[in-house]
Amino acid sequence: MPKVPEGKRGLYIYLDEKVYESLMSLIKRKYEGLHGVLSAEVQHAIAHWIKQHESTLTQTTHKINPAIPRSHIVANAIVNRLREAGFYNQCAKRDLIKAIEDERGSDLRTIKKWMKFLVRNGYLKWLNPNVLEIL
Repeated sequence: MPKVPEGKRGLYIYLDEKVYESLMSLIKRKYEGLHGVLSAEVQHAIAHWIKQHESTLTQTTHKINPAIPRSHIVANAIVNRLREAGFYNQCAKRDLIKAIEDERGSDLRTIKKWMKFLVRNGYLKWLNPNVLEIL
């Protein structure tokens, strides 16, 4: 193994033979008569690749892992609407439907979806067919 200069790290990779031959041919044409420039060219290529991909990542407008999903923010708003109406421990099904209608809309599919979501995610619990416990 060759001695690695100070401040440098060795990188040992496998390339396809055609890619290797193309790279060596290009380097020989670009640097006629000079030896030992392979490392400099590979380092330049990798630095360019990193710069290009870092700029792409900084242009991302979406959060990769937001703190609270939007559906849970809506669920909290529905529960808060119930509490503002004076329901702290329990509420009737019709009051929950009113809160969902006020927050998300009155379509029956929307109401059904949010009722299931609130129960499935631990915001509410059915006590009987007409009463829910607010958790």
